[in-house]
Amino acid sequence: MKKLFKKYFYYLFLLALIFFLFYKHRLNADEGVILNGAWNLFNKRTLYIDFFEIIAPGSFYLINLFFKLFSPNYFIANIVSLIILWLGSLGIYQSTNLIQKNKLNFLFPIFFILSLAPFPIINHNLYSTVLLIWSSYFFIKGIKNNSLKSFIISGFLGGLSIIFLQQKGIAFCTASFIFILFFILKNKNYYLKNILGYCVGIIIPVICLFLKWSPNLLWKNLIVFPMLTYWEVNQTSFLLLLSFFLVLFYFFIYFIKKSILIKYLLFVQFFLLLSTIPLPDYYHLIINIFPLLILSSLLLANNNNKMTKLLIIVFIFILNIPTFSYLKNNYKPFYSCKKNPDYQELMVYIEKKCEGKYIYSGPFLPNLYLETKKLSATPFGLLIENQSTDEQYNEALNYFKKNQPTCAVLNYYDNMYIKFNSTGNNVLENYIKNNYKLEYQKNNFFIYHQ
Repeated sequence: MKKLFKKYFYYLFLLALIFFLFYKHRLNADEGVILNGAWNLFNKRTLYIDFFEIIAPGSFYLINLFFKLFSPNYFIANIVSLIILWLGSLGIYQSTNLIQKNKLNFLFPIFFILSLAPFPIINHNLYSTVLLIWSSYFFIKGIKNNSLKSFIISGFLGGLSIIFLQQKGIAFCTASFIFILFFILKNKNYYLKNILGYCVGIIIPVICLFLKWSPNLLWKNLIVFPMLTYWEVNQTSFLLLLSFFLVLFYFFIYFIKKSILIKYLLFVQFFLLLSTIPLPDYYHLIINIFPLLILSSLLLANNNNKMTKLLIIVFIFILNIPTFSYLKNNYKPFYSCKKNPDYQELMVYIEKKCEGKYIYSGPFLPNLYLETKKLSATPFGLLIENQSTDEQYNEALNYFKKNQPTCAVLNYYDNMYIKFNSTGNNVLENYIKNNYKLEYQKNNFFIYHQ
């Protein structure tokens, strides 16, 4: 009874920590991508047809579901995301205990939560990661118990992850499939039914995509377009990615002769790191290193080598460098972006002056659509030069002229060119500047009125 009490007290502590750090977390433009997609669905627009996205549909439909159940606002989406993050932390804890119970296992879900404190959580990266954490748990359970049911559940969760974030889900499922195939060939006691069960689990959610959209449309929107354009707008150093590969290599050397369960985590970690190559920044790396977090607990508990323990401490420190800066300079508990005076002033102006159903917000400010409860005047939630094509800009301009929004909000923050290689010199923004009157300007916000 005492152990059960401690267990549930720990679960409540993790939930309390998440609410303390993330409740009314400052709204991020990256979160706006998901919020705007869900807002479009709420307004009966059809994904990939009425509005354009390069992200798999899962996150949009998940948030839209709760918009329909409750109301379309940031608070609802944030609460859903807090609970999903909590489930992810529980998955890390359960996975670590499944491999080996030790007194340090409770620390690493906390490290996972803390490392994400500065980053967006209403986000497809988080949702897909939580699915993969639990997919890994059931995969490990399937190997450990030779359980067909566990392999089916693992495959199903892996398949769900694909419809939340295509490249990461595909990388993970590919890694798991290769591993289980090799494992079955090497171990005669594990039957072919396990690999078939895993594949069936993956296929069930993925096939739902093809019931709504044609394979050709999904191929062009979710695979071809990101592959051809994403590199141009994300100029990120590979140094951090290389450091994570070096950590993984050290773990591989140490665990090379350990159990097959540990080897599985190392194997999928390699593929997850490969999936971050298009954008290997802090956020996309941290959100994808849960296998190393699980193994860090095992390595720290079972190793008396001081250098190894120091490596783990340094690894945890690296994960939390952005968190240290965030907590020191920006964090305010229970803080809402709408309480920011400058942002509040912007919202008041839009509410009073920007009439009508439509507004334009860009180049990268998709969160404004849900906040203003207006629809984008174009089919695009964001338009970034070198990612968006000339054809897309021309299409956006045609829709802009057709819908004639009263206001267009342009936002050029300081590192727009550095981060996205975007200058604002395109047919849509030039049309806005030449045909609308600039009536509001503060900091990086510019509102052009019809």
